[in-house]
Amino acid sequence: MSRRNRSAAFYVETAITLFFLLCTAAVIAQLFSTALRNSRLAEEMTRAEFAAEEEAERLAASPSLEGWVVAAQEAGAQLSQDGGDYTARLPLGEGDGEGWVLVELQTEETFGGQLARAQISAGRGERACFSLETGRYWQGEGGQP
Repeated sequence: MSRRNRSAAFYVETAITLFFLLCTAAVIAQLFSTALRNSRLAEEMTRAEFAAEEEAERLAASPSLEGWVVAAQEAGAQLSQDGGDYTARLPLGEGDGEGWVLVELQTEETFGGQLARAQISAGRGERACFSLETGRYWQGEGGQP
């Protein structure tokens, strides 16, 4: 085998090895990019879930509908009322300008008190990441014990 053929074979093998090395590096970079994106999405969903659960707990801990309204306003909610329906929009967390929590509360007077049904959603931008439904019943006339 001549020196020229050995030299050409070396260059071909080196080119093939570099090609496979670059392909492997591209696949690994893509895997890390996907893992980072999934990690950020999971963090966003976890924050939204905790915020929605916190609002459900605030509703459950309120001694009356008026108590919930006051507690939501103290938490920084923008509250609107339409008859027995309440809508509260809160920021998702401190320093998070795009995140939000939306509480849509429907109340109805019953014979023994006041029944509230809430749809609580949390998200970022225009997209809701987490949503849950809950309810609360306050005994007594007007929801007062």
